[in-house]
Amino acid sequence: MHIYGNVTLNTNADYAAYYRFYEIHDGANFTVNAENNGLHSRNNSKGSFELNGIRLGNDAVAIITASGSALYSGGDYQKYVEAGSNSTLQLTSHNKNAVEFIDSKDFFITAHQDGEIILKSADSPFKSAGVGTVTIDDYGKLIMEKTGQNNAPVFDTRNSITINIYYPNSVDFINHNGPIFYSNNANKDFNIKHSSIEGYRNNIDKPDYKTPALNGDFSMRGNITNASSSITKVVPDFNESFKSSNMRMRFSGSIEAPLKVNEPVNDESTEITGDGHPNSKIKMLNTRTKKVYETTSDSNGKFTFKNIPIGDLQADDKLVFSTIVDKYEVKGAEIIVQGTIIELLPVKNLLFENTIIDNTEEKIIHRTEPTQEVNVHSTKKGGFSVNVYSKSPLTHTNGKDQLENSLYFVRNGEFNLIEGENNRQIIGNKENAEKSGDNYKFTFGKDEGILIRTNPVKATIGEYKATLVWTLTDGP
Repeated sequence: MHIYGNVTLNTNADYAAYYRFYEIHDGANFTVNAENNGLHSRNNSKGSFELNGIRLGNDAVAIITASGSALYSGGDYQKYVEAGSNSTLQLTSHNKNAVEFIDSKDFFITAHQDGEIILKSADSPFKSAGVGTVTIDDYGKLIMEKTGQNNAPVFDTRNSITINIYYPNSVDFINHNGPIFYSNNANKDFNIKHSSIEGYRNNIDKPDYKTPALNGDFSMRGNITNASSSITKVVPDFNESFKSSNMRMRFSGSIEAPLKVNEPVNDESTEITGDGHPNSKIKMLNTRTKKVYETTSDSNGKFTFKNIPIGDLQADDKLVFSTIVDKYEVKGAEIIVQGTIIELLPVKNLLFENTIIDNTEEKIIHRTEPTQEVNVHSTKKGGFSVNVYSKSPLTHTNGKDQLENSLYFVRNGEFNLIEGENNRQIIGNKENAEKSGDNYKFTFGKDEGILIRTNPVKATIGEYKATLVWTLTDGP
């Protein structure tokens, strides 16, 4: 049976459907609500498709809910329960088994990267007479929960099982009353990578044991556990703590790869250093630009990102650092780039209107451009101020004649002399500047800013000049 798009079955028949195999294609949504049994993956010796069970492609969802078995099969073919990448397969039985395979054929339960399988039932979530393999790939999820009060195990199997758990999102075997496995002599072999484990002996809500990240293998045979040295070196009492009779075991992906970045990092940095996992690739992502930088740590874990182009880093950029361990990317640190740039942009020369020489007290001579601007570029968090003074009074180009007390900074009708350093005047600070991103602007209209006020009769015919000194002060 091939499922595309959105398909819903609501049924009160003995089984909702009878097909050899259920193929849920990429992106499909398949829902079954069965008053009796769910999907029958029946034996059919004809044809070339020699599989029984259910398989989801990528980004697919299948929710099968039944009073009886949610998925049932018996016959000549291997059995499959499989969820593709980023897919969800949920099989729920209110009164029986979520999955029941009555023959002795091999079975395979597989959750691929970011896929999840949820088996939940009143009786054992999984029942089979065959030999099986359970595999949970990178960040996959498997939840098997028995909710009923009989003493059946989570896995109702009498033959050997191999369980591969590779850096999972979560693998959780839960029994509200009873063990995870039968205590027979069939092996339950676990191969784990980058997984921490919680063990619950008598209470499914509070773990009795918890390990750090482990890599290795262990087997359960009867109620005897035997772990590899790579595990017992980390957890010496592992064999005594983790038994098939536990009511719950929970595995979580865990890679211990601490990473520290030497701060501060600012918007003028061309190198970033830190300490991390030895001999590993270190990645840095700028979340604003989406640009990724890579380097490699040495045998002591020290790393350096070199030759970062000027302009790549801006104030308030978030940098996310991660470590590649085996093939897994482990996030390790996040920092915010600090702003350190503060600069006064070049101020345009001021030209003033020509005026006739007449006897007018305190005559105001305006600029030829009515608007005057002073601009600051600052990425720093703190304040700043801008001030100005004239090195000398306005001086005639003959080098002799001067118009003293004639250069002023004007704001709100108030004239403040700016001739000489002692008459330095603050024209504004960060709080009263017009802000656009990291740029700040002070704007003065025709009757404000730098103006000349004098009696022209004091002047000699010709041109006068003065040098203005603009100063940017970092701080309040």
